Amino acid sequence: MNSFNESDEEYKKELVAQYEEALAQNIHPYLDPLEICDLANWYAVSEDFEKAQEVLKLGFSLHPDNTTILIEQAYLYLDLSNIKEAKSVCYCINDDYNPDVIILKGEILLNEGKLDEADNIFLSLTEDELNKFEVLQNIAQLYMGMGYPDYAIKWLKSKEDLFKEKEQFIALMAEYYRFSNDNVENAIEYYNQLIDINPYNADYWNGLANTYLRLEKFDAALDSIDFALVADSTSGDAYQIRANVLCAIDDMEGATEAYKKAIEYGGVLPAYGYTFMGVTYNSSKEWDKAIESFHKALDTINTNPHYDGLLAEIYNNLCISLCNLGNLDEANEMSDMNCKMNPENPFILITDGRIKMHQDDMKAAVKSWDKACALLPELDIYLQISDILIESGHYKYAFEYLERALTVSPNYPKLYNRLALVCILNKDPESFCKYNSLASPPYTFDDIDRYLESLDPQLKEEFNNFISDVKRIDNQDL
Repeated sequence: MNSFNESDEEYKKELVAQYEEALAQNIHPYLDPLEICDLANWYAVSEDFEKAQEVLKLGFSLHPDNTTILIEQAYLYLDLSNIKEAKSVCYCINDDYNPDVIILKGEILLNEGKLDEADNIFLSLTEDELNKFEVLQNIAQLYMGMGYPDYAIKWLKSKEDLFKEKEQFIALMAEYYRFSNDNVENAIEYYNQLIDINPYNADYWNGLANTYLRLEKFDAALDSIDFALVADSTSGDAYQIRANVLCAIDDMEGATEAYKKAIEYGGVLPAYGYTFMGVTYNSSKEWDKAIESFHKALDTINTNPHYDGLLAEIYNNLCISLCNLGNLDEANEMSDMNCKMNPENPFILITDGRIKMHQDDMKAAVKSWDKACALLPELDIYLQISDILIESGHYKYAFEYLERALTVSPNYPKLYNRLALVCILNKDPESFCKYNSLASPPYTFDDIDRYLESLDPQLKEEFNNFISDVKRIDNQDL
């Protein structure tokens, strides 16, 4: 994984400027191996991989088979997800005891998902190397970056006796426990240690707030954010976390105000911030405000195309806003475009089906939904589609998708309850009795009365025959 090394950023900017000026004059400058790597690293971090490769090519012409440049080349291939080429370069290096080569081999194994083999490679480092905090941090960050926080914690814990008083070590422990699969609450202890060391560090309070958010302790999260803002009233990260907490407790008005502050103070990039605001407005059914936010997000992407990966989500949510406002033709046109741009995205197809349904084209709606189910045959997909159909009164279609959900998640505990409720709406006593007997807990006649009352107090008389038929079937089964 490429990242800036210890070279000063100003030095790198000057090095880049000198290099590019030389190229503009058709001069191929002489650069030592470290300068080559600094340049390549600069371009790689900026995601200008072609220029990074050009620099490395120059480096190999100046310093054939140089180990440092070979290592940088391998990391560039990893950045490009070209593991085969990275391995090829790495295993051409004739320096098996070089700590940087050992770390590189371990990272390649992690990219291949070979965690135990990576562990063994890292353990082949000398004890002196393993007792260096920078080396320990590097190994832990590799595991963390690959999505294995518990392995990262294991490595940190192995040297806790050496570094337990070091603030940077405590900070790593806090962060990695926050992302761990288990023992998330352990992060609280480490963040409190950090706060004892530096109570006016907003980052530490923000980390604690994020931990409480993950544990769904929302009041404690908001209290921690308040302390973060006391430490730094312009902490954009604090406002972003506040927005996430307020979303979680359905305070959409407060969440949107927090997002605005997060954008203002740099806690979230404008493209992301406006997108989140739009989604929040959609959740509170403020469609006009949502559309305004999504258009602001699109405007920021137009000026900075680097964030165009957000376009699919923005267009998808914008389609939902337009559909709910009744602008079906505009929504359909945008959805067709989004489907063409992202033909393998099931969630975009779900939205497309929703729009087609509202245009009374159920054949086209079902076609989009069936394609979504084929792309991602998971319970959530079927539930999302069935919810759309129930909300719009298409109960028979909803029943069909819920029955299909049984084929992928027959043991989902509440699926039979959902089926039983849809059977009530369909006035289908046989299917109701079938699925209600499997529900947990099964619905009683009082439950049915309450459900119908919640929908419309006038509905109950329409279901008298349904209730009678259910009682008849129940008596037959006795």
